[in-house]
Amino acid sequence: MLSMKSPNGKPSGFGYILLTLRVGKEDSQWTAECEELGTATYGDTLNGTVGELRELISLHLSGLEEVGERERFFREH
Repeated sequence: MLSMKSPNGKPSGFGYILLTLRVGKEDSQWTAECEELGTATYGDTLNGTVGELRELISLHLSGLEEVGERERFFREH
């Protein structure tokens, strides 16, 4: 859950974002990608690959928050 701000910059409560995750297998490697963030990874196991993608998504969202770009990013994407 993310805190959201209204157009006047005041907090407006909380909101949700929906992310599209694509998972597939290419030869012996699993691939996973978050379409909206462009974050991707690969691995030998499905669980490991999806777990790694979740960690990368968390880091990506934290990074956007740290630099104050989260809201702008999701408005534009």
